[in-house]
Amino acid sequence: MARSSDPCEINVSVVVDRPIQTCWDLYIDNTIVADWAPAIEQVAPSANTLAKGVSRKNQVIVNGQAAYTVELCTEFEPLKRIEMSVTEESIGFAHMLTSYGLNTTFDVTNDQTLIVVQTQYTPKKIFASLMTSRATQQQLHDLMTDYLNGFKHYAEKRSTLTSIDS
Repeated sequence: MARSSDPCEINVSVVVDRPIQTCWDLYIDNTIVADWAPAIEQVAPSANTLAKGVSRKNQVIVNGQAAYTVELCTEFEPLKRIEMSVTEESIGFAHMLTSYGLNTTFDVTNDQTLIVVQTQYTPKKIFASLMTSRATQQQLHDLMTDYLNGFKHYAEKRSTLTSIDS
């Protein structure tokens, strides 16, 4: 077993101009993830909505290359928190990390929703300097920012279209 370095965290947040229930319902809907997550081309979920124990295989584009990740929902507190662990991937992280996952929290701020995504990973000792470098952490931060901004845009646009259609 490879020795691990200290765990790393990257936090990104966004305020969505929609109620928490709307944001939650959209976020846990596995059938629309590819509509709002910029790097995800297609999702093959084990269930249409997230719940503890549900997994999904994401076809992704990373640095112009097709790859995949398999995420498993390990914690699920409705309207509060979701934890996902990456259990399989073809990007190459498994060679450099001993663990990789995301923790997403939801909170109400007035009539808006604050969503915070915390990326957590533990580099293997030999890759610690690369995975903790400013450039790598900035790249992961930018990916997570794009992810949340994609959700914000989708949720705000989708909710507006839904209310117009009603």
